[in-house]
Amino acid sequence: MKPAHLDHLHLITGEYPPAPGGIGDHTARLAAGLVESGCDVHVWTGGNTEESDAPIRVHRVAGEWSHRDLSRLGEALDRHPAPRRLFVQYAPNPFGRRGMNLGFCSWLIGRRKLGDDVRILFHEVRYLVRPEDGAGRRFLAMTQRLMVRRLL
Repeated sequence: MKPAHLDHLHLITGEYPPAPGGIGDHTARLAAGLVESGCDVHVWTGGNTEESDAPIRVHRVAGEWSHRDLSRLGEALDRHPAPRRLFVQYAPNPFGRRGMNLGFCSWLIGRRKLGDDVRILFHEVRYLVRPEDGAGRRFLAMTQRLMVRRLL
């Protein structure tokens, strides 16, 4: 018998096959394992097409992860019964804005305030900056650290 908290799960990822990437591959394996254990799985990722092939339902509705795209994603999620369990496969770069999508972090915080159970698996926490890096790279590193702090 599966745990009740795994009856229905929404995986949010910036990468998913056929797009290349280790996080996408990890998410696909995770989704397959959850379905095998009896969980109803929805994967939400970038793109602009709705796909709904059981047993893993893939929704490519997050576009480029812009504010408008996140609003559309939120509306699509809201069509599912609450409480929604969101499991985010997090690395900053796949969520757009050159790895500095503070709007995505605000959107996730907003989902928590709406009552969604938001869990995050951090695959990559931040951009590593070296003393010889220029101002642009230091700004990227600082922004990514801020994103993680907001999510925690």
